Amino acid sequence: MFATIRNRMILIAVLVIGSILSLVPREVTTRERDVNGVMQDVTVKRVPLKRGLDLQGGMHLGLELDESKQVSSDVSRDIDLALTVLRKRIDEFGVTEPVIQKVGDRRIVVELAGISDPARAKALVQQNAFLEFRMTDKTGSFENALPGMDRALAQLGVKATGAPAAAKGIDALLGSDTTTPAIDSAAPALGGPILASLIQPGSSIGMTTPGAYVVAEANYLRVDSLLGLPEVRRMMPRGIEVRWDQAPTGGLEPVRMLYALEDKPIITGTSLVDATAQIDPLTNKPIVVFDLDRAGGRRFGQETGRRVGDFMAIVLDNKVQGVPPVINSRIDRRGQIELSGRTVLEAQDLALTLKAGALPFTLKIVEERQVGASLGEDSIRGGIVAGLVGTGMVILIMIGYYRMAGVLSVLALMLYLLFTLA
Repeated sequence: MFATIRNRMILIAVLVIGSILSLVPREVTTRERDVNGVMQDVTVKRVPLKRGLDLQGGMHLGLELDESKQVSSDVSRDIDLALTVLRKRIDEFGVTEPVIQKVGDRRIVVELAGISDPARAKALVQQNAFLEFRMTDKTGSFENALPGMDRALAQLGVKATGAPAAAKGIDALLGSDTTTPAIDSAAPALGGPILASLIQPGSSIGMTTPGAYVVAEANYLRVDSLLGLPEVRRMMPRGIEVRWDQAPTGGLEPVRMLYALEDKPIITGTSLVDATAQIDPLTNKPIVVFDLDRAGGRRFGQETGRRVGDFMAIVLDNKVQGVPPVINSRIDRRGQIELSGRTVLEAQDLALTLKAGALPFTLKIVEERQVGASLGEDSIRGGIVAGLVGTGMVILIMIGYYRMAGVLSVLALMLYLLFTLA
């Protein structure tokens, strides 16, 4: 087919025309969901040649392992594992030609060109995404241990700061959020430093979550620090751990939920193989639908099947994701995470991080720079002019010295450059 010069010239002409068309900027319209989940048309200008960090600006981050709570036994190995997870996350995030590389044995450098939402990118990079499913404490062992904890604190000289303010009705404490159990205003607020700060959700709206307690947001940090004291931790019932809700409940007097959970999870995110963000057609709220591998699905099905009627907390990075739902039936390989109060964008980021896997360690940002378009439009135009002048001089010298061989060489170089860019 390509034995004749005519056919070869036709092929070259087709390739040249196709390459030129692929390099012409054009507007592309796609349908995407906004932060509220509404579908809308988005028109973007497709520029085939992407500019790097120095030309269009972006973000530069230096990351290291955060060993404030856990010390790494092999920093270099954990950095390598974190590097693999970060590459998967950022590839899914959709940043064009990111730079993700290891510097030395203890640092990762991430450069993201053209980032329009730096806060979102930082959250994506730093989130551990360690997922667990845990049952709430239905035995009441944590509640029974509270007096002993208060006695231990009394021996240390810690005193109660006074009973929490009396509830002024459900709306006063919880605002319009009806997803959190109401506080029983008649519940006693007596006892030591911890008991005086905890109020167990009452049944005034017909809902009680075993192992759930309410703490005024003003007392959250104090109670959290008291529960972390070694003397208090020794009084914790065997097989029970406490975890806070991921965010306070709004209202005139914000509160935060504290949950007593079984220390052994039913299953963790290591069994997760896929996660996608969707909109629940019944509630019109964002959810994350997940799929487990075969072994994880079998175990999940066995555990949920024998615990129908119990409450299961979804824990992400040691924070409970909303009110633990009741297990109504056996759940096998496919389930969903409800994200009350979250946006579709946050659901997409959560699905992305879960699918990429959990980081072996929390990463801390030790260096952060917002990089501007340092060359600017004038410098870019100057660079183009300089490049054209230099290329013209090379062409003149090649043709003037090598004659026809120079012409052929220049033509071959131009075709090579065009095809490479295309």
